[in-house]
Amino acid sequence: GVRTMALLGRLSRTQSPSYLSGLLVGHEIRGQDPRPSRVHLIGNDRLQIAYARALEVFGVQVQRHSEDLAAAGLYRLATVSREREVASVSVVALP
Repeated sequence: GVRTMALLGRLSRTQSPSYLSGLLVGHEIRGQDPRPSRVHLIGNDRLQIAYARALEVFGVQVQRHSEDLAAAGLYRLATVSREREVASVSVVALP
């Protein structure tokens, strides 16, 4: 494993986290069944690069988006949800 490779000098302390992250990303993608033909990635550049490389190895097309898109999407979902709540409120006139 990663610890053994570090102890044997095959990985430096600075390389170990990246190596382990790569193993986890690859394992996650390999476990996808069925595997999509195209994926949209939203997040920071470091993670997007890792996922994009791994996905491309598995033949998956990748489209990368800024991590700001996640916040914008969550804001839009909250806005739509609030609009639906307001639209579904019934007003009853009392005499």
